[in-house]
Amino acid sequence: MDLNIQSCRNLTSIEIKGGVSSLPQLTIRDCEELSSLPALPPSLKELEMRGCPKVQSNSISLQSLQKLYLQRCDGLSGPLSVWASLMDLNIESCRNLTSIEIKGGVSSLQKLRIRYCEELSSLPALPPSLKELLISDCPKVASFGVQSNSISLQSFSDLPTFTSLRELTIRNCEGLESWVSGLQFPLSLEGLTIEGFPNLEILPSLDNLTSLRYLGIVNWRKLKYLPTGLRWPPRLKQLSIGGLWEELDSFPDFQVGSLMHLTSLTLYGWPKLKSLPQQIQHLTSLTSLSLYDLGGVETLPECLGSLTSLTSLEVRGFHLLETLPECLGSLTSLTSLDVRGFHLLETLPECLGSLTSLTFLSIGWCENLMNLPIVQAMQRLTKLHTLRIIECHPLLKQRCSRDSGTDWPKISHIPNIYGNCLNS
Repeated sequence: MDLNIQSCRNLTSIEIKGGVSSLPQLTIRDCEELSSLPALPPSLKELEMRGCPKVQSNSISLQSLQKLYLQRCDGLSGPLSVWASLMDLNIESCRNLTSIEIKGGVSSLQKLRIRYCEELSSLPALPPSLKELLISDCPKVASFGVQSNSISLQSFSDLPTFTSLRELTIRNCEGLESWVSGLQFPLSLEGLTIEGFPNLEILPSLDNLTSLRYLGIVNWRKLKYLPTGLRWPPRLKQLSIGGLWEELDSFPDFQVGSLMHLTSLTLYGWPKLKSLPQQIQHLTSLTSLSLYDLGGVETLPECLGSLTSLTSLEVRGFHLLETLPECLGSLTSLTSLDVRGFHLLETLPECLGSLTSLTFLSIGWCENLMNLPIVQAMQRLTKLHTLRIIECHPLLKQRCSRDSGTDWPKISHIPNIYGNCLNS
């Protein structure tokens, strides 16, 4: 049997007696007054503790424990000690934790995920068994521990030998910039995200990453160009890229030849970016396209209409666009459309009526949007089951009032309609 203790606001302690000695999983959530962990039975395999800020035990030395998840436990200060039998370690928002130590021999760790630990400066040594490594928003992390010693990440060059590593994410960790700049990646990688390195100017080599399926290169504010002759990994299916040098007014040139099998593309902009890369018109295998934070772009290219395999389109943060392009009507396979942050948009185009496969339509933070397409166009959207409208012009709310609004006949056939711009 498992034990789940949740939202016991005044609970100060827990006692586990012999009757539950076979306990395999213990979950403790949102117990603000709890100050210590109970004596953990040797049968325990998984421990999850969230929102317990007064728990101060920094040694979780149960040899049987295989999975540990800690979130919002600020009472864990200084070093945290765990046993080498642990296979999955996930720590999030433990703001006073400074280091993590693994004791008891060679680590069995397969997944290590650390997020939002502002004081954390040292991580445990990476074992060869590691399959997933995620370090996010830990600005002071600067070393991996090796038993009682430590070596600087800058000189840690053995990562290519980690042939079990499949997922690597390093995000918003300033202390790792020098390490990332000279990093060589293991050829086993299937997912790679390197995000939030504002001082780096050159990408690490992506050569020979033939197994890579996902790549994220975001918020490199001094990256002016992509390497000449850059070869994208041949099996790449998903790519997220953008947030580059702030003085660029266009995307750096990149070759699309090896991206022809790409199915998902996310582009992030920056304030001075004026246009989208024309190369995306050739990515005809795309089923998902997301365009974010493109406040300086004045028009969406008509070539988007050539991406007829798209089933999902998100366009957000186009502050200067006054209209959506007519070419959107060519995207007849589209099932999901999300439009946000178009400050000058007043009317949705009639071409949306051609999106007869559409099942989900979301419109948000378009404060001047007053008009939906004509009733004939909206009623052609017979598969549309969800309409969400948030933070648009007050007049649109009035027009879409149930039964009485002038635009109600346009949307009355849609089963699920919600948002703070709609009257019930």
